[in-house]
Amino acid sequence: MKLVDRFLLAILALIAIIASGFMISLASGLISHERVTEFLTFNANSVSFITTSIIISIVIILISLRLLLMKKRGSLDKSTLLKNSELGMINVSLNTINSLTQKSVKTHQGVKDAKSLIISDEDGVRISLKLLVMPDVIIPELTEDIQRNVKEYVEKYSGIFVKEVRIFIDNIFSIGKSRVE
Repeated sequence: MKLVDRFLLAILALIAIIASGFMISLASGLISHERVTEFLTFNANSVSFITTSIIISIVIILISLRLLLMKKRGSLDKSTLLKNSELGMINVSLNTINSLTQKSVKTHQGVKDAKSLIISDEDGVRISLKLLVMPDVIIPELTEDIQRNVKEYVEKYSGIFVKEVRIFIDNIFSIGKSRVE
């Protein structure tokens, strides 16, 4: 929810609280019916009162409609990415992007283990990888190859643009050798 929408929601909530407080006061007798009737009768022919009432009502209706439409628009899960085609809209989950990323990384023999994090942006994704690599691999060549392959693979099979692939080499896998003394 955008900051403007939160502000509008706060205004609408404040108006609802004030209106509810007025209705409770009227129903419980804190405000007499005669005083309300007298106020409305006195101001019924006032052009400024009528104009102000109409403007406030229109603003409340517009705020309500905006918030209702915003809720309808934002009803999709945030863990999905949207792609429009000429046939319609396609939703691709971040889990799908993660699975494609893992499958692409596992094709590299120099990687023992990989953990991935997919970050959704407005026009694509950013992929972060944390790798445990095998000993005796040339890390710069391996990482460049992984970055290129992951980007191409995910874009080809999901249709979602990959902005960047970040790689963090966490460690080098070492086989524990038992020593006999």
